[in-house]
Amino acid sequence: MAHAVRLMAVDDNATNLDIIQEALEDDYTLELLSSGKECLSKINANQPNLILMDVNMPEMDGYETCKKLKADPKTSNIPVLFVSALNSLDERMAGYEAGAEDFISKPFEVKELTAKIEVTLRNQEANEKNQSSATEAMNAAMAAMSSASEYGKIIQFLEKTNACCSYERLAEILIGTTNSMGLNCLVQLRSRTEHYCLDTSGSVKPLEVDLLSKLKSKDKIFTFSCRTLFNFNKISLLVKNMPVDNIDKFRQLKDSVAVLLNGVEARMDFISVDEQKLAQDRLTKKMLQHTHKSLDKLKNKFEEHKQKGAKVIRTMLEDIEVNLVSMDLVDDQAAFLLGVVDREMSKVMDLYEFGDEMETQFAEILAN
Repeated sequence: MAHAVRLMAVDDNATNLDIIQEALEDDYTLELLSSGKECLSKINANQPNLILMDVNMPEMDGYETCKKLKADPKTSNIPVLFVSALNSLDERMAGYEAGAEDFISKPFEVKELTAKIEVTLRNQEANEKNQSSATEAMNAAMAAMSSASEYGKIIQFLEKTNACCSYERLAEILIGTTNSMGLNCLVQLRSRTEHYCLDTSGSVKPLEVDLLSKLKSKDKIFTFSCRTLFNFNKISLLVKNMPVDNIDKFRQLKDSVAVLLNGVEARMDFISVDEQKLAQDRLTKKMLQHTHKSLDKLKNKFEEHKQKGAKVIRTMLEDIEVNLVSMDLVDDQAAFLLGVVDREMSKVMDLYEFGDEMETQFAEILAN
């Protein structure tokens, strides 16, 4: 039974092609090719939805093959995943420069391979759906901002971020502003608990995210090819189409983007403080609820103790009245004993009055 999704695997090693075939033939329609030249010659006859490309191949390696595919308008939108034992940062950057969507290391796990294929296909589908609307949005934004200066755009950006209360919205505002400047960007915002990524196209490539993580330790502003990476403490911005051939325009955009990112990072600090305050408020509320329960239990215990004390006193008085007659005391002795009882009872009643005051205080504390 034919599968709807077509994959092309390009590798000069027949064993590697056999492994790929065994792993994927049940779910995809496969075309197995042994060289980059063969790939270029057959690609237009039956275009695949995705290409798995080896890097190390004779005559034409995977990087060169991928560059030729991306340079041809007929094949430029076909996603390419490099499958290679070469896995250094330089090699991954070379794959990214060639236009690949992701990089899979050999030997690979079948689950990892299929997961990366599915993620890439979903991103490609979303990208195709959004491409026309994204182009229209860019044109509309550029037309609306055509009469505004770069300074005006920055002021508008800062006004929008001033009321922003989430990292997601902050990223959307930044991408919208850089888009109005004609820049195609990927942004990554880093909070204490999560990383949030957003791309101008709406589709985030895993390889680009991987490069952002690996290049965080580079210079604050790092340019390679036509791309410029801005590294701040809590934010990284990859600009994919910096005008490196126009020095004046490059410097102007570089300064403007740096101002935007400073504004984003400042707002992220405010959002972080707000999050901490909310967490503290939740903790305080929880503590007060616990205190309220504890005081309520203490109040009930005190009331129980008070009732038990009253019962003991009543029993004691009854015992004295019953036994006083049988004790055959003279009048002076009886009067003395009753006087002692009266004095001690007065002290007990004073304690009860103090208890009433405590009960009133408990009620006020609970109300507060």
